Amino acid sequence: MSTLRDFCSSEADDCLRRIEAVIASPAGGDIDGAELLRVARLLRGSAQMAGEDRVLKLARAFEATARALVSHVVSWDASLRDAFAEIVELYKDKV
Repeated sequence: MSTLRDFCSSEADDCLRRIEAVIASPAGGDIDGAELLRVARLLRGSAQMAGEDRVLKLARAFEATARALVSHVVSWDASLRDAFAEIVELYKDKV
């Protein structure tokens, strides 16, 4: 039987892969900000349940950025895409 930590780790890994898929759109192109927000919230929930503070901080940052995208406070561009991609790569397979 898997533990809560195992479940949350698996879910966090899935979330990071889903974020990676969402941000794969070309710079300057539209991304699905609502989907990015949904996945960031799911990641945050998993991190909270597992008590994973470093993943929780990451998820909160992703969520804040996704909210800003959805509300058109920021625009999706190459630098934002590259920052997301770099962070996802750092955390992927390490949660």
